[in-house]
Amino acid sequence: MFTYVIGGAIVAAVLVAIANYRRESKSNHDHNEISVANEDFDGTVGDKAEDQASLSTGLVTELTDDNWEALLLRSKSDLPIIIEFHTSWCPGCKAQAPIFARAASKYATRARFFSADCDDFDHLARVGDVKKIPSTFFIEPGSKTQIVRVGLVQLEEFGAELQQLAALAATGKPTEDENHPYLFD
Repeated sequence: MFTYVIGGAIVAAVLVAIANYRRESKSNHDHNEISVANEDFDGTVGDKAEDQASLSTGLVTELTDDNWEALLLRSKSDLPIIIEFHTSWCPGCKAQAPIFARAASKYATRARFFSADCDDFDHLARVGDVKKIPSTFFIEPGSKTQIVRVGLVQLEEFGAELQQLAALAATGKPTEDENHPYLFD
C-alpha cells in the first residue's frame, strides 16, 4: 500500500512539473512573438479586447418591454427584421455578439437588426418558443415569412439567409415552422 502512495505522489509531481514547464515555455514563446524593438514602441500597453459594447455600431437596437411594439409592429419600414435572442451569461451568445454587430454593419441597407436579452425581455422569446440560445429570427413582416436559425450564424450566412427570406417571401405564402410560431401574430 505504501508503495502505491509513494508511486502516485511521484507521478503527480512529474505531471505538475511537465505542466509548469509547458506553461513557462509557452509564455516565453508568446512573449518573444509580441516583443517590439524600442524604436517601434508606441507607448500603448494592455489594450482591451473587443467586446460587445466596443463593437456596437448603433445599428443593433436592443428590444425592451417599452420599445418593441413601436420598433417592430408599428414601424413603416419595408426592410426585413433580424432578431437575435441571447443572454449575457451564454458563451455561444458572447461569440455571436461581435458577428451580429458586423452583420448589422455589412447588411444595414438590407435589414433592420434587433437584439433581445431573454433574461431582461422574454415576451418575444416566449411567443417564438425560443428554447435554445443564441437563436436568430429572419422575418419579412409583409408576407409573414420567417426563418429561424438556432446556434451561431456566421457573417457570410446572414446574406444567404436574407436571400432565402426574399425568395420565400416572393412566393406570397407565410412560412410554417412547427418549432417556432410566427413572432408577430
